[in-house]
Amino acid sequence: MNLPANIPLNFVAVRQMTAEEQSDKMASDMEVRMKQRCVTEFLHAEKFAPNDTHPRLLNVYGDQTVDVSTIEAVGGAFQQWRQRRERQATFRTAMHSCHAMI
Repeated sequence: MNLPANIPLNFVAVRQMTAEEQSDKMASDMEVRMKQRCVTEFLHAEKFAPNDTHPRLLNVYGDQTVDVSTIEAVGGAFQQWRQRRERQATFRTAMHSCHAMI
C-alpha cells in the first residue's frame, strides 16, 4: 500500500475497521428488516391491520422499526402474491377437470 509519508499506517487501519463495522451494521440492518418483513407477512395473514402491527414491531425493534407505510406495502405485496397463487391453483384445477373429461 502506497501512503503519503504524512499519513500514519494506524490511521488507515482504523478507517478500514470503520468500513468493516459499517458493513456489519448494514448486514445487521438488513437482517432486522427481513425479520420485520416476515413478522409483517405473518400478521397480515392473521388479518392484523398495519396500525396494529406497527406498535408490536416497535416494542421489539425500537428505533430500527420500519415505518407504517412500509408495513402497508409489505402487506399489500403479500396479499397480491396470495391472490395470484389462488388464481393459479384455480386454473390448475380447471385444467385438470377439463383433461379428465376428455
